[in-house]
Amino acid sequence: MSKGTRSWQRWVVVVLVLAFYAGFRLRSFPQPAVHLSRAVPVSRSSQPDQKVVAPAAEARGAGSGVTLAVCTRLRNEARYLPEWIEFHLLAGVEFFYIYDDSSTDGSVEVLEPYVRAGVARVWTVTDHSHDAEHGQFGHRDECTQHNVMNATWIAMIDADEFLFPTVGYNVTRHLLTQCNPDLSFLMVRWHMYGSNGVARRPDGSLVTDLYRMHSRVDSKICPEDVMGCFDIEPPLSTKLIVNTRCVRRMGTHYVTELRRDGGGDTCFNIYHPRGSKVTRLKKDRPIAEEQQSTCVAPLHLNHYAVKSREDYLQKFQRGRISRGEKDVKAGLAVVNKTTGQVSLKPLPAAAVSMFLGDDAGSAKPPTLSHVEQQLLDICVNEFRKRDFSELLDESAIKFVPRLRERLKLLTSSEEGNPSPYTLEPERPRAPRTVAPACFDGAGKTAVSAAPPSKPSANSPIVFIHIPKCAGTNLNLQLAAIAKRVKHKYCEVRTTDAHKVEWRVGTPSLRR
Repeated sequence: MSKGTRSWQRWVVVVLVLAFYAGFRLRSFPQPAVHLSRAVPVSRSSQPDQKVVAPAAEARGAGSGVTLAVCTRLRNEARYLPEWIEFHLLAGVEFFYIYDDSSTDGSVEVLEPYVRAGVARVWTVTDHSHDAEHGQFGHRDECTQHNVMNATWIAMIDADEFLFPTVGYNVTRHLLTQCNPDLSFLMVRWHMYGSNGVARRPDGSLVTDLYRMHSRVDSKICPEDVMGCFDIEPPLSTKLIVNTRCVRRMGTHYVTELRRDGGGDTCFNIYHPRGSKVTRLKKDRPIAEEQQSTCVAPLHLNHYAVKSREDYLQKFQRGRISRGEKDVKAGLAVVNKTTGQVSLKPLPAAAVSMFLGDDAGSAKPPTLSHVEQQLLDICVNEFRKRDFSELLDESAIKFVPRLRERLKLLTSSEEGNPSPYTLEPERPRAPRTVAPACFDGAGKTAVSAAPPSKPSANSPIVFIHIPKCAGTNLNLQLAAIAKRVKHKYCEVRTTDAHKVEWRVGTPSLRR
């Protein structure tokens, strides 16, 4: 065999070995996530509304994944939706799954900018045949089954409920740092806020600012390890934050079925019995008490079920979802033949004035029919069961200044003025070094030791970014503001500044 032949054979062996190794490496790489390019058909209660599914939402795709999404079903909440969505965006929620129950007040129009911005997906509820089950065949299961954004956690809350951490501002960060990733679900107790004596909601007021008192819960009547006490007034219950890898089916307040496939076999549950309204913490498991105290208990869920008397009356007349069929049979409600919705019959003006207290100076009660009197009695009775304003709790007030700013900027944006606070899903990364605006052409810092007597475009806005102190989002907002007011902007990252321990005198590094 010649030398050339042996050389050729060696090269063949080398090529075959390399090809085998390359093939093995390619097979070992994880498969790319599937990106959804169309709206997912939703079973049983709704079909996707193609008109409000926007390209921005599709561009992110299911493969991108988010940590925390909110799932809700609503009807005629246009007045409150901007505050509710903006509050939860500030609190770290990344995406919204919304089932619109044929709203007629412009709720879908309010949601459209958020859909276009890629932070919401909206479906229209078309089937009301299971409304009486009140959650057993509802949107919650569909949110986990058709989790188009591949959310790790989904909070199952209503449009009158506000979720936030008592320490800090960001629910997503709390879930990532304080909750075991294999925890199946959280049962977060709500705080039931009353009307606080408000008959009509003032224009320009915020729910999270106007109503600051909720019911007092006696720990002897409803112990802290009990997740639901429905025999007290107002009833105390919980709402769920579910781990989508672990939960298959649920009701309004409790989980009915866990997953045992797709990674669900590693999940654990800290409550018992499952599928019961009266659920207790598993005290026999140390991890249960640890997760309840560090993961669940620090989360607040403010339930503004009443708001003002005027608001409650409007909510009441929309209909009672769990008693719709019974109310129709009793002659108290009517069915919309087009949408299938059940709404209570309207109260006459005299009954409305009586409920709002406008007839306080009238000596003669209004003359009402039997049905009208029955409806008024039910409204008053259910209002009294929920209207408890006993304990001052201003924990949500920390969001109010920024919330007012966001809502004001949204309004100005609608009038044609661009808002510096955008909801665009793809935001630029914060610079990791001192930005060029901090230097002049010679490479020297442009920031003087003494502040200028008059601010100008030549004086940059400087942000000293201390890592691990929630500065990234602030940096993005300041950069947007600087661009709008046409100022230079630069960020200085003090990488080790968060390790400094300030004492009397000079700072010293923490050892």
